[in-house]
Amino acid sequence: MKKQFMGILLTLCMALTLLPTTAFAAEAVTILSYPAKTEYTVGEGFDRTGIKAVVTIGGEKKDISDEISFRNSGNVTLNQGTVFAYIAGKQEITLRWTAPGEKTSQIVGKYTVTVTGEYVAPEKTAPAPTETTHKLYDAIDNGWYSIRLGSIASGAAGLWYGAGDDTFINIDAAGNAVLRTGGRDTKFYVEKKRIVDANTAEITIKMADGRYLGVAGEIDDRAMYKVGTNPVYRSKPDGDIVGELPTGTILEVTELKGDWAKVNYEGKAYYMWAARLTKVSAGETQVAAVDKPYLWQIEIKDSAVAANVVMRPSENPKMMVFTPEKSYKDGARVTLTQLVANVSNVRFEDWGVPVSNTEMAQLFSGVFNNLSKYYPEESPVKWTNERITTHGQAAIDQCYGWRVFTNPNMNWSTNPTYGEFTSYLIKLMDYNKGQVSRKVAPFTKDTIRSFAIGGDTSANAKITWEQAATLQYKTIWWEEKENVRLGEVSGVRDKVEILRLAVPPRNLKSSGGTPGQTPAPAPTPINTVTATPTNTKFMLNGAEAALPAYSIGGNNYVKLRDVGALLKTRFEVRWEDGKAKLYNHAAYTKTSGELTAIGKDGKSATLSTTGFVWGDTGAAVTGLTAYTIGGNNYIKLRDIAKLFDFDVDWRDSKAWIEPDVSPYTED
Repeated sequence: MKKQFMGILLTLCMALTLLPTTAFAAEAVTILSYPAKTEYTVGEGFDRTGIKAVVTIGGEKKDISDEISFRNSGNVTLNQGTVFAYIAGKQEITLRWTAPGEKTSQIVGKYTVTVTGEYVAPEKTAPAPTETTHKLYDAIDNGWYSIRLGSIASGAAGLWYGAGDDTFINIDAAGNAVLRTGGRDTKFYVEKKRIVDANTAEITIKMADGRYLGVAGEIDDRAMYKVGTNPVYRSKPDGDIVGELPTGTILEVTELKGDWAKVNYEGKAYYMWAARLTKVSAGETQVAAVDKPYLWQIEIKDSAVAANVVMRPSENPKMMVFTPEKSYKDGARVTLTQLVANVSNVRFEDWGVPVSNTEMAQLFSGVFNNLSKYYPEESPVKWTNERITTHGQAAIDQCYGWRVFTNPNMNWSTNPTYGEFTSYLIKLMDYNKGQVSRKVAPFTKDTIRSFAIGGDTSANAKITWEQAATLQYKTIWWEEKENVRLGEVSGVRDKVEILRLAVPPRNLKSSGGTPGQTPAPAPTPINTVTATPTNTKFMLNGAEAALPAYSIGGNNYVKLRDVGALLKTRFEVRWEDGKAKLYNHAAYTKTSGELTAIGKDGKSATLSTTGFVWGDTGAAVTGLTAYTIGGNNYIKLRDIAKLFDFDVDWRDSKAWIEPDVSPYTED
């Protein structure tokens, strides 16, 4: 028996010996001193001076002071000098360290800084406008925008073919940023914060519900490559072959030099032929809804009103917003990838801006172009005003040739009214009727009314891009149906189902936003939604806890009684007089059904009508949004934490409930 025990003990010791030393690394990190500076004024840069840290690995101590990274409560990485505070108050700073051979960092310490003062935007430093430069900061309007992801050319001439040209960022129920074709109804409030350099500014992007567009988790900016044929790796360039990797293995490349790539494999450095490796997207960190303001950098080249922009996280400008999908299909995740040179793939579009007379001509030209109808362009009118020298010239000539415009003195920069635009559109289709077939049905005001165009359609209202582009789109559809009815083919028949609306040729110029304007208040919660069981792991005072939860709008909703049963002495819930009475700092009394598993299927959730009051005063409880699921009230976990003043922290992809660690904080 003794021999058997000794054998087991020896085996256990050998297994522990074989564990990588990093398995104990996090426990062995010691913070000897924190940064000396703990008081900041708004707009001041971060100062890490004073940090001292060591780690014990294999019985030896190593100074890792320079390897410690910092993040604030807004998940912004703080380098020396990083401006991280735009409002006064307290911020918790976490210290992180990545152990050798590990892919993600670990929290190794925390401390709090105090910020005072009021943010004042730095003095504008953009260059004076010339033909190729602009004042970036002044070129941006604060306001509500649809955000389009994808390489977009000028859309003034008409509609587009292909799904990649009409894909907008939306937020799904889990809080992830995803692409939706035609989803421009989702608006984001863009607010400029400061100038970074001549071509770059920092902004925040707020949602209607008060959350911000940010990044979920840590940014992975490693250079990742996929192994191809002949996947051997060596100890040094031209050295002996150490081993062979399966084709398709993805590795981090730490250095490219000549024909050789230095790779990181199982925590060790090896060398491979660079020609055998294919670059893939970096860690594909997801863009998502976050609770705190998140800073983005936008870079605009050449023109602030017509170009696409590069959108980068301020915490790591080496990355950019992208999509892992080769085609921009519905539901594709929006991610970060390594910055790609000369790629500008994001547009902030305000479809509420009015069109100009020039743009109206381009939209009319697009009707015939997309129907593959090429009519004479010779204008019978001799212009008396200055000729347009932009790309709108040809479209204007066409519209004069088609007898749509007859006034030689039109001002091409002014904005037509809805009545003027539709009258000209009727003249355009009258000309078309005369060219193709007298059998084509008349295109009249009643035809336009049948299109059910939204917005202000009174005759004197300025027509918006949303209205004008939709009229163009529906006019083409109407004409194509007439062609089909008459047995004629226009050339667009096989493509008409994938037509995309034209693109407003404006970027970061808002019709409904002026500097200083703030977003509208958060909308009232939807009465009925679908609640899906969450995969979130919950930790209670350091130990995993089985807390059933549903995801609604990207937040964890839990049963109030389940939380009461877990915390035991934090609060009590009683059902009396048709109301839920809450008692703070009271022992919880169990009833039945607490912490019962909820299964894997989604369920309908209805906005609760239950009245919540404080049991000792009878006063109404505010700040809670409750949904009824299966006869029980489910409330957002953070709302419960705030109500009863205990901390809920999100780290290591888990929700840490810490009533015995700290009071509630907004991180």
